[in-house]
Amino acid sequence: MGALYQAPGGETLAHEDWRSITDKYVDFCTERGLDTIDTSRPATSPVVRARATPLQDARPMIVVLPFENLGPPEQAYFAAGMSEAITSRLARIAELGVISRSSALQYAGGAKSIRQMGEELGVDWVLEGTVLWAGERVRITQQLIRVTDDTHVWAEDYDRLIDVANLIDIQAEVAEEVSRQLGLSLFETPESAGASLPTASMDAYHAYLRRVEAWERPFDRNENLLVAAESLETAVEHDPGFAPAWALLSQARTWRYALERTSRRLEAARTAAERARDLDPELPETHSASYAAVGRKESALDMLEDLLSIPAPFSVVSMESDPAFASLRDHPRYQRLVERYQ
Repeated sequence: MGALYQAPGGETLAHEDWRSITDKYVDFCTERGLDTIDTSRPATSPVVRARATPLQDARPMIVVLPFENLGPPEQAYFAAGMSEAITSRLARIAELGVISRSSALQYAGGAKSIRQMGEELGVDWVLEGTVLWAGERVRITQQLIRVTDDTHVWAEDYDRLIDVANLIDIQAEVAEEVSRQLGLSLFETPESAGASLPTASMDAYHAYLRRVEAWERPFDRNENLLVAAESLETAVEHDPGFAPAWALLSQARTWRYALERTSRRLEAARTAAERARDLDPELPETHSASYAAVGRKESALDMLEDLLSIPAPFSVVSMESDPAFASLRDHPRYQRLVERYQ
């Protein structure tokens, strides 16, 4: 149990409840330009109960390096999309700390040694890989490296027919093997991961993966956002029932609204948000992404806080690497969520 605070009048508040109350107080004052008092602790002394060491203090840390594309340059999006998907899958393991993809991108191309990466990122493990898509088959190679002695402790080649089910299976199998090598508990098994595919359309899934590379291009930001939005539009055209694509499209359409503030653009963002929510109410990111898309930031942040309070499958890495929450990142409350749960 966390620390319990004795509030005036004798009411006892859990640490998490106190933080929630004070966060809202700080937001209120900040938005109005008012001074705040120190909210790091209540006016009265806390009644401290036994508390376990926070999970993140003892968790092993891993970084998933951007996978090398062994095919032609036009297939780079596929390697980027698969490395992002595996990063997100590993982030669902509650006992594992995963470095965000945005931080991992600076180490693309092997410019630094494993030990340098370990020191700079504070990681214990590195997962690297290659992707080769040829015809109707894909070959994905994975290597897990222990940083302390630069030892390859596990490697595997996945050679499969290229369809959505096989790609989802590979993502789940990599997560399972990494968790096994590290002696961790897996939140989701490969069997459960493949039980409900987000889409059966390979064309839709390709378009969905394309938005990752577009988002990460080091060029004109607005142009990149438009390319990502077009990729997601293509994904839902191929499969109107693709809930995760609709959830991200709601945010992408909001970016377009920011560039062209018309009622038509805003209504398009709302339509995508509602479509995502209708298709899959259980998708953790759907509600928060939808709220973010239509400008309901406090509702989106409330949902994110609820999601992060659960050990898995959602995590700060999931939140930070997902462009659906880009509009929230300058909000003081979002930044406090990152600090609290990373």
